[in-house]
Amino acid sequence: MNALQLARFLHGMTARETGVQLDDAAPRATLGHATLRVPRTLPPDARVAAAAHALAHWRHSPSGEPAGTLTPIGIAIAGLIEDARVETLLAREWPGLATFWAPAFAPIDREGLTFGRLCARLAKALFDRSYRDGNPWVDTGVQLFDALRDRLDDYRACRTIASRLANDLGQMRVRFEPDDGTWLRYRDDNAWLWTQPAAASERAGSEGVDTSAATGGHADAPDDTPAPPADAPRYPEWNCHTRRERRDWATIVERAPPTSAPSPSLAARVDADRRTARHMRPARAAELLRRVGRQLDGDALDVDAAIAARIARHAGHAPDPRIFRRRVPHDACGPVLILLDLSASTAAHVAALEKRAAFVLGDLFDRQRRRWAVHGYTSDGRHRVYYARFKDFDDAFDAPRRTALLAADAGMSTRTGAALRHALALLRRETGSVRAAVLMIGDGEAADIDVFDPRYLVEDARHAARHGRQHGVAIAGLSFGAPPGLSTILGVGPSCVHAANGDALPAVVAQAAGRLTA
Repeated sequence: MNALQLARFLHGMTARETGVQLDDAAPRATLGHATLRVPRTLPPDARVAAAAHALAHWRHSPSGEPAGTLTPIGIAIAGLIEDARVETLLAREWPGLATFWAPAFAPIDREGLTFGRLCARLAKALFDRSYRDGNPWVDTGVQLFDALRDRLDDYRACRTIASRLANDLGQMRVRFEPDDGTWLRYRDDNAWLWTQPAAASERAGSEGVDTSAATGGHADAPDDTPAPPADAPRYPEWNCHTRRERRDWATIVERAPPTSAPSPSLAARVDADRRTARHMRPARAAELLRRVGRQLDGDALDVDAAIAARIARHAGHAPDPRIFRRRVPHDACGPVLILLDLSASTAAHVAALEKRAAFVLGDLFDRQRRRWAVHGYTSDGRHRVYYARFKDFDDAFDAPRRTALLAADAGMSTRTGAALRHALALLRRETGSVRAAVLMIGDGEAADIDVFDPRYLVEDARHAARHGRQHGVAIAGLSFGAPPGLSTILGVGPSCVHAANGDALPAVVAQAAGRLTA
């Protein structure tokens, strides 16, 4: 059934015009007040079911309700209950419409205790009154819904069911799971039900929300964080499921991070690291230099040049006296941006190691006369990827900037791909060299509050790193803590250095810096 046929079906049911579009990329249907976008991947019968479900919302659901303090898990349960409510009401008017929805429930069985499986089982139990699930949470939902079947026109009363069920999931410690569009595919994304901020949150969560249900259906407090400025940088994000970039998906908010008084012990460790680095030759310091042959003096004999000189002498020619090799600073001494992961996952111990490494790297690049910057990032969903510039390329690493770095607190989440894209964009402004580099320091855990799939943001960060390398930027990683660290993003190989702790930190840091020129 094509878009025109769906529009005619809806016109016959409502006697009004509806714009219908088949969308190649949409995982679920999306409603407007007089529009319907349906995934093209739905089979014809499911497209009719989607149109009938949209009709149920248009006739019986309020639009643009404020989400208030509902968390994404509360919004998801509220949407599930609302779907059941409006379908029940519409089926009372036109019982035949239920035959379009019924096939979607056939493959749902009693197996699975994940969030998605429990929701699918509850949806089936609410649709098919002959179905007996046996799970206490599902049975509770059925009992609460059945108690209101005589007054399903009371939308607010049904909202109380959602709050109760979301809180019960919290007690069960069930983790929020993404709506991957594989169950009840005819149903829409429910964005139409909520005001725009909540709708945006729902769309952002199409890959899932990594929020524990332990908080129940409500957040601890309303989000009073100001919205990002209109001119804030926005970057695409790679969706590994659709294998497409989501345009302008993540927003960078540049601001100084929250701070606390710098730890005296951390400052002391930094000073000790810097002293050690000045008086030692790191194990892989050679990677920071390159060997140049045919020199008048040097630290090693250039065998090829020496043989050529001997041959020239035997032939009666003046030999070339340049028979030595020596190490010189690498020609690719372009700007380096040190990018620190300041998220909560790094923990205090790892965050301290990151800061110590940044100080040692700064001294190392200063000795190389290499321009460098140190930035950090954390995130609170795709609309707020916080980015802090502790030192830019033209700044002196003076006392205030050193103190700001030491005092920066770790917190929130890790949307690595967006931060890396912003770092690469800033590097492009440094036009003096074609050999710019990014040295990422962190634990390699890419995660955020609006993403559940643990692979999704890792794949996005990997895509961002691949894009940067394709444009000539060297990208290396230094990670602390449990393996595999940043190798999950940058790949297993010479581009990553991993250290379980801070032992021999100056040598480890020099090894990581060497990967920028290897």
